Parts: sequence; C-alpha cells; structure tokens
Amino acid sequence: MLAALVGALAVRTVVRNQDWINNLALYSAGVRAAPGSAKMHANLGSQYMDYGQAGLARAEFQDALDASASG
Repeated sequence: MLAALVGALAVRTVVRNQDWINNLALYSAGVRAAPGSAKMHANLGSQYMDYGQAGLARAEFQDALDASASG
C-alpha cells in the first residue's frame, strides 16, 4: 500500500513539474486550477503581454477584473 502511495505521488510530481517550465505554463495551470482567482488571471495576462499577445492579455485582465468584482 505504501509503494502504491509513493508511486501515485511520484506520478503527480512529474505531471506538476510540467507546470513549472516557465511562467506562462505556471499561470495557465493556475487559471485552470482556480478559474475564479483574479490574481492568477492578472498574472497570466502579464505573461501574455510579455509574449506580445495583447488580445489574450486583455481577455485575462478582464477576467481578473470580473473575478475581483464578484469575489
């Protein structure tokens, strides 16, 4: 039973490590995990701006504002 638990946690770690490749991947995963988080949407919007994706950034900033107003 302990080996199964350790194996499951190891798989989860490998999967989660993919989210830490770069900030864009990290904040994208954060938005998927917490879609109502204004902070995650704002951070993702900032990353889109860094990558020159102004349209996507604007949508994320709007989602951040919406989440902030509802929360």
